[in-house]
Amino acid sequence: MEYSVIIPVYNTESYLKACLSSVSKQNFRDYEIILVDDGSTDNSGKICDEFAAEYEGGCRVIHKENGGLSSARNAGLEVAKGKWIVFVDSDDMISEDFFTLLEDAKSECDAQMYTYNFRRVDVEGNIGDKVIYSVENHGQSFPKDKDLSDYICNHLSLYRDGWEACGRIYKKSIIDEYNIRFVDTKIIFAEDLCFTLEYLLHVKTIFKLCNMLYFYRITPGSLVNKASLDTMLIKLYKLSEYFYEKCKSYNKPLVKDFKVFFSNLIGFHIEYKLRDLSAEDLGKQLDYLRNTKYAKKWADIGIRGNDFDEQ
Repeated sequence: MEYSVIIPVYNTESYLKACLSSVSKQNFRDYEIILVDDGSTDNSGKICDEFAAEYEGGCRVIHKENGGLSSARNAGLEVAKGKWIVFVDSDDMISEDFFTLLEDAKSECDAQMYTYNFRRVDVEGNIGDKVIYSVENHGQSFPKDKDLSDYICNHLSLYRDGWEACGRIYKKSIIDEYNIRFVDTKIIFAEDLCFTLEYLLHVKTIFKLCNMLYFYRITPGSLVNKASLDTMLIKLYKLSEYFYEKCKSYNKPLVKDFKVFFSNLIGFHIEYKLRDLSAEDLGKQLDYLRNTKYAKKWADIGIRGNDFDEQ
């Protein structure tokens, strides 16, 4: 089997049928659908069962207690049989030629990760803005660990290719070999980024499609809540610490360059995600960072200096 499409489901009865329709109505057929009902309290679980009963392709439904997005995706990974993993959120949709264009890209370039562009969709289903990460199809190779380090530190950390797991496909053999899983969002912020970063440590080539293959629905649940804002930098530090430990085993140049990665990551979130946070609340998070395990090692990123203090 070529693809496993993992769809975590939690209380999305209003959008779930549109999602499942977009996934099931593909010309390419060599894929399975894995629906993970993460303890939904609405009719989402029932919709999953009805879809699986009627769908002529391979579809598996997992019903589990609520554990959050990371837990649901990990449950799907445990049973996936495809060579490639695709993540689709249950209120989103994919293009009708999603797999066809991915197959074309795979014929053009033998990569370990493929990415694609997005379009936003509102709650009524109206197609909105394009989210463009690549303006043309092209591959990017990392023949040396230093090349990958440069890409992660100076490109990915600044969101230039996006972070969403739904915006790329992953090779199952790499996930299995290195036991890569999503970390609980109670511990870190940006679980998609954390998963992608860990996966990238084992990648030599990525291929970027310019096609709009994914439709991301903007709903009230898509917005970052105040509680997340108040802990964002703290959880990003914990993400960074987790990733740093992985780098020690798999990418020595990135260990040396890590202060650049961390500086860009924190700076990006302060500028674009925390701009409306009060100086007092931001200061509390910066105080936490100043007293972390790696504060001295990463001291020149500015946590002790003026650039963050002036935010």
